[in-house]
Amino acid sequence: MEHTKNLTALVALATLGASAASAQSLEVIYTKKTGDPTAVIPGTLDLAGAPAATTWRAIEDIAVRRDGSDWVVKGRTQLGSDLETILVRGSGTTGTMFCQEGRPFQGASAGELYDFFDPLSPVSWDSVGNIAFSARARGGVTTDNEKVIFVSTGGVHTQVLQQGDLYTGLTDIPTSTTGDETVGNSIGSVQLLDNGQVFFGNTPIGNCSSFRYPALFRSTTGFRQSGVSTIGAETWDSFDFDGCAASSNPAHWLALGDTENVNTAIDKILVVNDVVMLQEGSSVAGSPLLMGDVFQASMAFDGTWVARGRDNSGTTAAAPDWAVQSGVLLARTGDSIEGGAETWGDTFYSVAGNSSGDWAICGRSASGVLASDDVLVVNGVVVAREGDSVDIDGNGSFDDDAFIGRGVNTSAAFAANDVVLTDNQWLYAIVQLRTAAGVDINGASFGTPDAFVRMFVGPLITPFCFGDGSGTACPCANSGAVGNGCANSLNANGANLVGSGTPSIAADTLVLSGSGMPSSSVLYFQGTTQSGGGAGTLFGDGVRCAAGTVIRLGTKTNVAGSSQYPELGDIPISIRGSNSAGTTRTYQAWYRNAANFCTTATFNLTNGVEVGWQL
Repeated sequence: MEHTKNLTALVALATLGASAASAQSLEVIYTKKTGDPTAVIPGTLDLAGAPAATTWRAIEDIAVRRDGSDWVVKGRTQLGSDLETILVRGSGTTGTMFCQEGRPFQGASAGELYDFFDPLSPVSWDSVGNIAFSARARGGVTTDNEKVIFVSTGGVHTQVLQQGDLYTGLTDIPTSTTGDETVGNSIGSVQLLDNGQVFFGNTPIGNCSSFRYPALFRSTTGFRQSGVSTIGAETWDSFDFDGCAASSNPAHWLALGDTENVNTAIDKILVVNDVVMLQEGSSVAGSPLLMGDVFQASMAFDGTWVARGRDNSGTTAAAPDWAVQSGVLLARTGDSIEGGAETWGDTFYSVAGNSSGDWAICGRSASGVLASDDVLVVNGVVVAREGDSVDIDGNGSFDDDAFIGRGVNTSAAFAANDVVLTDNQWLYAIVQLRTAAGVDINGASFGTPDAFVRMFVGPLITPFCFGDGSGTACPCANSGAVGNGCANSLNANGANLVGSGTPSIAADTLVLSGSGMPSSSVLYFQGTTQSGGGAGTLFGDGVRCAAGTVIRLGTKTNVAGSSQYPELGDIPISIRGSNSAGTTRTYQAWYRNAANFCTTATFNLTNGVEVGWQL
């Protein structure tokens, strides 16, 4: 793994699923800035297998595992056409070469080399972390150069199928033989399923009429086929083989395409689990807009799906755009972006969603201020904007002459279809960078000034699990005040725990402060999960909130019923709790209450606090 620098661009945003706003940091993983470590592609090799230093020529597509623990970026090196395309795999802000053009094709036949990696999403994961992807080989037998590869959590690459393999479950036209159809040379929309199969689209199909492809597959078995499979009272005419999607849960899938309806003004459809969700010429999620086209669609693990497109008023840039999540309209041209005067313009670049129902949209506002009209919005709050400063050298100061955007400010500041929002609320994206003078930060002098970045957009500090009757009932009907723990012998309101400061691994100032307790001893402790699903479980005279792997942070003596951890001289919580960026931890205070009050136990607890740790 190479060393990369943490890059910070502070923005204020509302937390996901919480009411408080928090300052977040934009971390740049890779750029194309000449001479900067973030421009270096780690682990690249030459044709002989020797280390060959190079920088990014292009950063093109990204994929991120749903828990944010693993990512892959597809791009191009500057090592020449025989070593150009590459996949880099990493976690956090560091990665290394995963697969590279010109290197031996792992899991394939001897003599075969990687040629290129298929768009749009470079890889997919199942629930346990195995990977699948499709790629083209060169060398070896030229008729079997398109392949799907499985990579185990242990790093073993295995070929699942290749061009020329026999399909089952397809039907050719009546005048042709059925049963001899084979894998063709273009595969897309690869998703590894939890049952071991691989979902994907393929075109063309060998030994098959063009009226019967593209088709969707689960491994080598036909799943849905052009000209054969029905949807409602109609028959599929074609699929966007590289624009479909699925969850690793085999119950959920999504397809884009059109039907054989003779009225071509209404034949385009988006289908989820065999149900038409959007149809050309019909209302977009109950709005006045009529669907004209779909430009992007994706699906989260639980089947939550998102899509973006335009209405059917025409094909010009002025046609209103829209974004939808699981049948609910998120935004459309003319809607307020944050509830104020700034509204969405006529272009959305990307939409993303997660299993929690959170969403992100990249697009252009109608502000008319060209230097700042492109925005990245999460749950209705702008988290990044064209013109924002970026701290490339990670020194905590915006002194790198780097800003989100393009030198020509009418060009998009965010790459299309390259935003991912994980279930644990990390946002990954490809953005563009420029200088204050309007010069693209593009040392490769090729393509766009790409930068691969991430941002934690979840709640940093969130109270949860209260003894106020909103969750698990206190053991003796001793409910406390709203937001507190269960009542104790000295305080009918119960004790309260709050978190303050910044839960940053690099600059930890997090403090846990307890109040409303007896002047007794108290243990501040850390867990990894929420007890009782966040409602808590009975424990002593109160409710336990923090569970999982427990670490005792420190014992304090309350003064006037209050105390805190850490105090001067104490080990910071990030270190004492062995935490890392991207993890979520739960906290609670467990205090002595020896009076004969509720149960025979001699202790009680505060409410819980959940903390999301960032770099």
